[in-house]
Amino acid sequence: MKNLFLVLMVVVLAGCASSAINISANIPESQEIDIQISTKSTDE
Repeated sequence: MKNLFLVLMVVVLAGCASSAINISANIPESQEIDIQISTKSTDE
């Protein structure tokens, strides 16, 4: 019973997190989006 409760909590939290991402991803079509990820090598 305890394991079932833990699994249910994880599913509910994952559902809430994914819906929050979908809500915040509403971007007007008139905006241009540029996302960049860069890395730098560090020689120590």
